Amino acid sequence: PDDECLFFNPTLLGLIARNHQGHLIVLSKGNYQGLGNLRENELKQSCFHLGIPSNHCLALNISELMDNPHLWWNEKIIASTIDHYLKHFQIDFLI
Repeated sequence: PDDECLFFNPTLLGLIARNHQGHLIVLSKGNYQGLGNLRENELKQSCFHLGIPSNHCLALNISELMDNPHLWWNEKIIASTIDHYLKHFQIDFLI
């Protein structure tokens, strides 16, 4: 969950400051070393500090997108997962 802070924090804070409502969705809980629940809690805390409501902050747990540095994720599954949440939350801007 440090990625949203290290790479996206200025963008997220800028959008929030302009009253844009956001969602933060990660495709894996990061459970490769059995730390998925801890990582999910860290993500929720990041969202809290960024001002993103908890129901707009999701750590997905999809079997085909499990955290594993030795496996390559299927791009079609990534695309369909993202498309699902874009439609579900009526998201019109993706970073």
